Amino acid sequence: MEARLAQLEAKLAAEPGAVSGKGGVYAYMTAEGRRWYFKYRHADGSSSSKRGFTSRRAALQAKQALAERVRRGEVKATRETFGDYWQRFLAAKKPYVTCGTLVDYEVHGRRRLLPAFGSKKLAAIERADVRHGSLIWPSWWRPASSGPRP
Repeated sequence: MEARLAQLEAKLAAEPGAVSGKGGVYAYMTAEGRRWYFKYRHADGSSSSKRGFTSRRAALQAKQALAERVRRGEVKATRETFGDYWQRFLAAKKPYVTCGTLVDYEVHGRRRLLPAFGSKKLAAIERADVRHGSLIWPSWWRPASSGPRP
């Protein structure tokens, strides 16, 4: 894919009057006509692109919207799964927490978090997924706000 993008960029740069690279947005040709895309980097260093915009302006707006969401912390541009992140999280916490706390993290993660989110990409986990109690907690557990337990 990356090689194909580089090939398209070189072809467009060779075209007389081609507009490419301004604001990190690039043009390419399809059977339907000129389309636009932008590139971005994931937290792990890999790169991706968003393609198919019918105008340069639409691609720039989408790129700026994505950058703003990342800046506000609403989205993390990564391909990492929760399971991979969880292992890094535990390793990072190990020097700073007691042995008992680390065991609690490992047990709760293994019993509750990993079954629900382990194979899911971090970028795909939504707030509603985390708040939905049946994904994480046993069916008999209810938050205190929902009333007393039977």
